[in-house]
Formats: sequence, C-alpha cells, structure tokens
Amino acid sequence: MKPASRRTRCGWGTRLLAGALCVAGAVHAAEPAGDAARPEAAGKPDAKPHARALVLGHKLRLTQQQLAQSPSVKRILLSDNALAKDALTQAQQLVDQAVIEAAAGNIDAGTLLVDESLRLIVTASRMAPDTQLLEAQERQHNTELREAIRTFHLLHSNFSNRLAAINAPAPEVDSDMARLDTMTRQADALIASGQQHEAHVLLSSAHLIVVSTLNKMLMSQTIVYDLKFDSPADEFQHELAKNIGLEELLPLALQQVKVTRGAADLSDRYLQHGRALRSTAQQQVQSGDYAAGLKSIQEASVLLQHALRMAGVAVPQSPEITR
Repeated sequence: MKPASRRTRCGWGTRLLAGALCVAGAVHAAEPAGDAARPEAAGKPDAKPHARALVLGHKLRLTQQQLAQSPSVKRILLSDNALAKDALTQAQQLVDQAVIEAAAGNIDAGTLLVDESLRLIVTASRMAPDTQLLEAQERQHNTELREAIRTFHLLHSNFSNRLAAINAPAPEVDSDMARLDTMTRQADALIASGQQHEAHVLLSSAHLIVVSTLNKMLMSQTIVYDLKFDSPADEFQHELAKNIGLEELLPLALQQVKVTRGAADLSDRYLQHGRALRSTAQQQVQSGDYAAGLKSIQEASVLLQHALRMAGVAVPQSPEITR
C-alpha cells in the first residue's frame, strides 16, 4: 500500500493510535525487567486497545460529520422545536468530551460518550420529523390505497356476477359499498386540494371497510345444502365456482392485510396445493367420477380457506367439507 494512501485515511485514528502506543510504551517501561526479557512480548504491543482506538476514531468522525452536515440536524436547527435543539446541544457537548477522553487514551469513556451523542442525535431527529418526507410517504400510501379500492370494486363486481350465475345468495354489502364510495370521493377531493394527511386518514378508514366487506363476501361462500341440483355436473360446477371465487379473493386479502413473509409463503403453499387438487378434481369429473371430483374440489376449497386465514381473513368452513 502506498504511504500517501495511509496518510489520507488517517486523522483522528492516527493520533489516537499514536496515543495508545505511547501509553503502551509507558506501561511497558514501568514493568519489571523479568517481563521485558520474554521474547514474545518484546516489541509486540497488545492489538486490542489499538483496534478499539481506531473504532472510536471512526465513531467520532461520523458523529462530528452528522452534527456538522446532516440534513436532519440542519432541519432541526431551523425549526422551532426547543426539545430537539436541546438534544443536539447535549450531543455536541458529549462528542466534545469524547474527543478529550480519546486524546487522553481513555477509550472506554470516550466510546460511551460518543455512543450517547449518537443516540441523542437520533432522538432529536425523531422529535422533529421531516414533514416533506412524511408527506411523500403518505402520498405514496394514498396511491396504493386508491388502487386497492379500485381493484376491490372490480373483484366485487365479478364476485356478484358469479354468484348470480349459480343462483347463490349475494352478501348484504350494498351499504358498505355505498360508504366506501362516499369516503373515496371525499378522499379524492382532499388529495386534489393538497391535503394528503387528511386524505390518508380517510382512506385508512375506507381500508377497514374493504377488509370488513371482504369478510362478508367470504362468509357468503358457505354452502347451505338445501340447494337442489339437477345433476352431479351442476353440483360440481357450483363447487368449482365457489373455489375460483375464493382464489380470486386471496391476492387482495394479502395486499390489504400486509402479512409477514412467512405467512405469505405458507399461504402460497396452500394456494398451490389447492390448485393441484382442483386440477385433479376436473380430471376426475372428465372421467365420469363425480363423487371423487366433488371430494377433491371441496378439499381444494378448504386449502384456500386456510390460505385466506393466513392473510388474517376469517373464513367459515362449509358444513359438508368439515372433517
């Protein structure tokens, strides 16, 4: 490595290292002569204090840079937040004291001081958040919520059409949909006037209606076997339509609830297993085995119900497929 390169990367680290070496030399000189005679100790100072001194030097430079150049610190200094400003003042005092301790070779004391200084800088930043950043985040979330509501409307329309096609009772969600439409229009007006936060509050409430309505739609999937079918083929088509409806609800449920990665992975495994069973059911029906086909498609629906529960959506199991 070139010597010039070493000089460029030094600074506090070099001075602290030199101080540590001096301290080590003084200690070594004060040791009994017998210790100095050991060949493994001669000319080989302990590396641990040197490494800790270098770490402290890096922390000091980082903290000083934060206090001098950080946009969040500049924002706090221009704000009217007295508590945040006091926290920054304390942070500056602590880092100044840490410099003194480091120069004296008190590595542990200096490290404690600079760590507390960094903690105060973070605390001050939280006291005076970046309003522009918060607004940008709310604007993005509002866009996502509006898109989710639009998708939900399409899903509701398809769902209602499918229930009508198989003469199944539709869930009582008209009032919920009307409230959702009203809140969405109000949120759109707020967004148009630049009131992102107010719109965010309203759309978040609308999101709760979407989740509630999803649950009602799922409740309607429970089959009541007072229904009469003209043939096994009609019964299978009824079960198949219910299965497809459950699968269509799953992506939106996962999007709305925002489940953990582990829950989403497990939900996907249920989905894939359910699809495989549905394919098996269709093959069984094509070969004329309606009894086996009905059993397979019902079991596929149970798996989809499990997948929806992983998304936090309660789904009642139909009596005829509960084992």
